[in-house]
Amino acid sequence: MNGSGKSTLLRLIAGVLRPARGSITVPSELGYVPQDVALATDVTVEQTLGIAGVRAALRAIEAGDTRPDHFAAVGDDWDVEERAGATLDRLGLVDVGLDRSIGQLSGGESMLLCLATQFGFTTPSAAGAAR
Repeated sequence: MNGSGKSTLLRLIAGVLRPARGSITVPSELGYVPQDVALATDVTVEQTLGIAGVRAALRAIEAGDTRPDHFAAVGDDWDVEERAGATLDRLGLVDVGLDRSIGQLSGGESMLLCLATQFGFTTPSAAGAAR
């Protein structure tokens, strides 16, 4: 199967490449994780998932800081840590904590984390990730 065009076909479907002729129509939203994705090793799982800001605001609120900007950062994401943890667990990343750095993950774990980002954990109110 090597050299049969599987990766090229997937890049065409994802819109990363344009077909030389014709067109490709995708009936719904599509996520794409390239095979050779490179993640910064000093970034945490929560940052990769896009929930670090929400988690920081949650910690501040739990510590008694009631500034409105913390509540604005959390928005409706009060359960973000539980949702992120459940997603990581479903992908087999049971022992991967949200505070762990990418450099501490194996290559396979990093790829699974990239898949987790395709499941909707990038939130506009966040600058990081969860769990």
